[in-house]
Amino acid sequence: MADGFPAWYRAYGDGVNIRTRPDSGATSVGQMQTDDRILVTALPVTGGEYGPACGSQPSNRWYPVDHFGQLRYVIMTCLERV
Repeated sequence: MADGFPAWYRAYGDGVNIRTRPDSGATSVGQMQTDDRILVTALPVTGGEYGPACGSQPSNRWYPVDHFGQLRYVIMTCLERV
């Protein structure tokens, strides 16, 4: 368990996309709603920029997540550790 990961996080917005790559133009393979949980596997990575989301400023940081055994990505600003 390096750097405290993997760890469970929750979404604090509705319609938070789970993407195949850390980029807002990547394919969305699912969505999270407020309070949905997901397993974050590592520290955030730098990827494509996205606009304001979940009440935050634009960013380019993405959490790598485990989505049904596949490596996927969720924008960092819409997840918080539980």
